[in-house]
Amino acid sequence: MSPSEILVVIGGLVVGYGLISWLIARSASRAASGPVDSEWIRTHWYDVLGVRPNASVDDIKAAYAGKARQYEAAHVDGLAPELRASALRKSQELSLAYTWALESAARSTMERSGR
Repeated sequence: MSPSEILVVIGGLVVGYGLISWLIARSASRAASGPVDSEWIRTHWYDVLGVRPNASVDDIKAAYAGKARQYEAAHVDGLAPELRASALRKSQELSLAYTWALESAARSTMERSGR
């Protein structure tokens, strides 16, 4: 292989790598900035929080606290912008799931007490 052919191959690899990196970053930022699917979270809050559908309020609170800690600003500050956007979206999903979980737990408690 001649030196010019080697340079063409290396140049092609660099351009290809740059293009793929840009496409991945663009895709990740679009996914992270899209709207949160609140209807799905409303019906699957237990999947988002990682608890059983009939979990107690204490279990819900503990699961939320543990998962929310992973996405705190202090943990994601040094990350790339698309990862910070993804962490923000996940925080929003967790907060919404937590709200629905507490409402579901309150309804279950009221139904069991006969109100």
